[in-house]
Parts: sequence; C-alpha cells; structure tokens
Amino acid sequence: MVNGRKVTPTGILVAPAGLPEAEWLELRRRGIGGSDIAALLGMNRYTSPYELYLDKRGELPAIPQAAALERAARWGHLHEPLLAAEFARAHGVKVRRVGMVRHEHEPWMLASIDRQVLGCEDGPCLLEIKNRSAWKASDWGPSGSSDGVPDTECLQTHWYMCVTGYRHAHVAVLINGNDDRYYRVSYDPELADDVVAMARDFWRRVRDGDPPPVDGSQAVTELLSHLWEAGEGDVRVVSAAEVAPLCEQRARIKAQIKVLEEQLAGTENQLKMMLGDAETAVCDGKPLFTWKRNGPFSVRQFTHAHPDLAAKYEHLVPVLDTQALAAGHPEIFRAFRARVLRVNGGNH
Repeated sequence: MVNGRKVTPTGILVAPAGLPEAEWLELRRRGIGGSDIAALLGMNRYTSPYELYLDKRGELPAIPQAAALERAARWGHLHEPLLAAEFARAHGVKVRRVGMVRHEHEPWMLASIDRQVLGCEDGPCLLEIKNRSAWKASDWGPSGSSDGVPDTECLQTHWYMCVTGYRHAHVAVLINGNDDRYYRVSYDPELADDVVAMARDFWRRVRDGDPPPVDGSQAVTELLSHLWEAGEGDVRVVSAAEVAPLCEQRARIKAQIKVLEEQLAGTENQLKMMLGDAETAVCDGKPLFTWKRNGPFSVRQFTHAHPDLAAKYEHLVPVLDTQALAAGHPEIFRAFRARVLRVNGGNH
C-alpha cells in the first residue's frame, strides 16, 4: 500500500503499519485518534482533556509513565497478533494490518486500526483488539452479546468507523490471558455524529490555543503535580480580580464539605446505634450493613494497654532518614517533595 491511497471506504493511508514509535506519535499530534476520544470526553482516568490538549499542541513535558501501565501496554502489543489470528480462525476470515489512516474529507480525523477484516459475511470491516486484566472482566459482557463492549471501547470503535467509513466492526478482547471474547458493533449514526461534533470542537480548541477547563479529576491533579518545576522562593504576581473569586469559592466548598462530613457522621452514628453490640444488620434475611472490628489496628492504644506484649512483637524496620537527607542534600530532597496548595485565611 502506498501512502495517500484510499484503503477503506473513506480512509486515506497516512502511514504504514510498523512505523517507528517516535514518528507514529508525531503523526498522532496532527489530529484526533481513537484512543483520544475517551480522554477528550473526560472518561479516561489516566489522561484528562487538558493533558490531551497540551499533548496535541506539543506543549506537554515528558512525564514518566507508570511501570504498570508500560507493562500492560507491552503485553497488549505482544498479544495482539495472537488474538487477531485466533479471531480470523474462529470467524473464517482474513485480517491484515493497515497502519494509520485519515478521513478523506476531514484530515484531522485519524485512526490506527488494529486489523482490517476481509471476507466477513456482512462486508469489509475492522477489528479492534484489547487486552484486559481479570479485574476488568465484569466490564465486558458474554462473548457475542450485543451490548457487551464497555462504553470507552465502544466509543473508540465508533470513531474508527467514522474515519474509515465502515458500518460495522468487531471487537476482540483477551481477559486474564486465557478468556477471549468477541463482539460485533453496528454503526450508530446519532452516536457517531455526537462523537465527531465533540471531537471537532476539541480540535478547534487545539488549533486556536483555547485550552479546555481544568477540572478536579485525579488525572488533572496528577498532571499538575508533574507539569512544572517550581524554583524555591519564586513569586508570581496575580490579579486579585481573578484569584479572589476562586479563593472565595474554595472557602465555600470547604465549609460545605465540613457540614456534609458532620451530617454523614451523624447518619452513620445512627446506624451504629441500631446495631449496638451486634455486627450485622439484617432485613428480610438480607444483610444491609455491618459494623465489625476489621478496621485499622490502634498501635498506640494496644501498646498502652499491653506494654509487655507490644515489646514482644516489636521489630526494627529500615526507614529513610528524611531529616538527614534534607540536611545533606537539600536540593534533591526538595525535588521529591509534593507541592501543597495553601490559601491564606482559607484553613488550608
């Protein structure tokens, strides 16, 4: 196949399969791909819309990926050809790698499809391949079920159909290394239109330098903790007109949290009163809630009540002497401290 050639009903080949990772990542920044959809919709627990925006603009600093995610990606890549071959055998079709394609009329719409399927009884289509741990097994329905593909993977598959012009696709997932499941996903025009509209708006933001709002997701919190290296004592002059409303909003929210926490504690205490010296509350033969001694162990109270027994079970453990590290290597110590937001007069 030659770059620039139409390889699907609406897909133009941008780059062949097997492109070096650095070149492939650079091409991905030229548009929106299938793996970007969940992130730009705020559905990716690891990547926020703001981080995706910075990445597409080439403004995202290098952030080390968690080792567990790297291993998962590597094993997913290793399993991909095996699952593709098993899908082809089980369904009596042929599959082949294509590479990265773009929509013939919307160059920013990109798709790196796992396999193109030939010989499907419903016509040409694509295969999306996933590798998931046993913890994710309940997210997937029985093999062959019409609604067995989770939302995130279904949206990604729909994006690929939008780009390629196919009107159905197959999804194959390998769970826990030995549970292979297969699904057929039909094109939903309304869903596809919505996804394309939201992706188009996001790409406009990227193009115009209009970042999406910063939200309170864990993905944004993690990003901000790695985004900048703050110099000790550095000061930035800010506008009171911009900062004051945020500080006031923060104070209001913290006050609301305090009230809600007190209300929650009161409600839970009422439940505890119902149990008294029992551990489990049962209604119509079904357990409703429990109050058991299975929480954190109180070392302080135990040591005070049973000093001799506590001494018997004490043992030395190696710990990092952070005070000595701070004294001997203050710059290195500071580099590994978390940044903590404190607002004057805001009860931290």
